[in-house]
Amino acid sequence: MSVNTVDRRSASRMLFRAIALFLSLLVPSAASATKVWEAHTGDPCCGLPDSFYKYLDANEACRKEVPLPAPSACLINQHDMRNSAGPQTLGACVFNQTCICDFCSGPGSDDGVTFGGKFTGFKTQACPDGTTEHLGLCVQDSPKGKGPCVDCENLARANPVNIGSGNKYQSETVYRAASGQLELVLFYNSQAGTSYFESMAFGAHWSVRYLAAVRDSGQGIVAVHRPDGRDLQFRAPASGNPYLGDADIAGRLEKLTDGPGNLTGWRYTATEGDEVEEFDAAGNLLLIRNRAGLRQAMTYSSAGTPAIIAPAAGLLIAVTDSFGRQLGFTYNAQRRVNSMTDPAGSQYVFEYDSSGGPAGAGNLTKLTFPDTKTRVYFYKEAAQINGGAACSSPSPVLNNALTGLSDENDSRYATWTYDCQARVTSSVHALGVGLYSFNYGTGSSTAYLDSLGTSR
Repeated sequence: MSVNTVDRRSASRMLFRAIALFLSLLVPSAASATKVWEAHTGDPCCGLPDSFYKYLDANEACRKEVPLPAPSACLINQHDMRNSAGPQTLGACVFNQTCICDFCSGPGSDDGVTFGGKFTGFKTQACPDGTTEHLGLCVQDSPKGKGPCVDCENLARANPVNIGSGNKYQSETVYRAASGQLELVLFYNSQAGTSYFESMAFGAHWSVRYLAAVRDSGQGIVAVHRPDGRDLQFRAPASGNPYLGDADIAGRLEKLTDGPGNLTGWRYTATEGDEVEEFDAAGNLLLIRNRAGLRQAMTYSSAGTPAIIAPAAGLLIAVTDSFGRQLGFTYNAQRRVNSMTDPAGSQYVFEYDSSGGPAGAGNLTKLTFPDTKTRVYFYKEAAQINGGAACSSPSPVLNNALTGLSDENDSRYATWTYDCQARVTSSVHALGVGLYSFNYGTGSSTAYLDSLGTSR
C-alpha cells in the first residue's frame, strides 16, 4: 500500500492486524473443504459455469433461484421454498401451498409440498491465487472488511472510501431518540456481501442494526451479518461454544440449545457498543441489550399481519425499547420498507428505483422526512462510471453503485465515481471541495491524490 503518512498509532494497529492474521492460521478449521451450491433445471449433463455455484447451502440456492408462484384461484399461501433433502444433500427445490378447491382432500386441508421446478447441485470450492475463501466465495477483499474500517484508519479516506478495496461506505441517520438507544441509521457499502443477507429491506447494499442476522450453512460454517454491512465467518468448534472466528474478530458467537441438544437460537456478544444480541433458531434478531440493562426488542410479521403492514410473514415491523418507545415499519409488495413511524407518530417515507438509478435494481432513491424535506440518492450515473466510457465487462455491482447524494436543501452534496470493477475512483463534495482521486495498482497497491493535491 503506497501510503506514506503512517503515524505510530496506525503502525501499532497494523502490527496487531499482522499478528492477528498469523494467529488466525493457527485456529483449527472445522471443515477442510467448503461446498458451494446452485439450483438448476433438468440434468446439467455437461456441467454448469462456476458462477452458478454461489450459495453456502442448498436451501439458500432454492430460495434465491426459484421464485414462489403467485396465488391462484385454488392454490394459496405459497411459502417456505427449500431443498427437499436439507441444506447439504442433493435434492429438489420444493415449497408449501394450500389448496382450497374441490380436488383437494378437503378444502383448506392440504398444505402440500410442491416441486418448484429446479434441482440442487454442488461443487467443492477452490479459490485461485490472489483470492481468499470467505463464506463460500472467492474474494480479493473479504466482506468482513466493509463498514467504517475503525481499526485501519490509514485505509479510510475521503467521504469515506476504503482505498484498499475501493469500497464506498456511507451512514445516514434517519432518526435518533433524545435518550436511550432507539435509532434508525442506514449503512451503505458499494461492494456486495454474501447471498445470505441480501434482504434489501432498505434497498440493495443498505443495512441497519435491527437487521443483524445469523445464518448456519449446515456444513460447520456460520455467517453473522453486522449492522454496518460486514459479513463475518465463524466455524463450529469440536464441541460446545464459542464458535471460532478469525483472530482479528473480537465478537463472540454462541449456539444455544435445549436439554436434548436441539437448536433454540444464537447469542452474539459485540465488542462495539458493549452489547449482547439474541437471535431465534432461524437467525433473526430478537433482542439487543447492553451492560446498562437497556433493551430493544424486535417484532416480526406473521401470517395474520394485515397486508397493508407487511405482505408476508417474517418481516421486521416494530422495535421497542426499555421505555416503551417504538419504531414501526410498513412494507411494499417487494418486501422493502415503505415507511417508518417514530414514537411521536411522525412518518418517514422510503422510495426505490425512481429516476435516481437503474430500473429494477432495488436501490433506495429517496427518503422523505416528516417535515417533507428529502434526501435523494443516485446510482450508476453514466458520467460517473469509467469516466463516462462504456465498460466492456462491467461488474454487476455497478447497478447499485452510489454515485451521488442530494441533501435536504435539494442541493447536490456529494459525487463518487467508479471504475469498471466497481471500485471508487474519486470522491468530491459540492463545488469541488474535498476532492480525492484513487488509482488502483496491482496487488494491494493504491495511490491517491488528496484534497490538497498531494500524491500519496
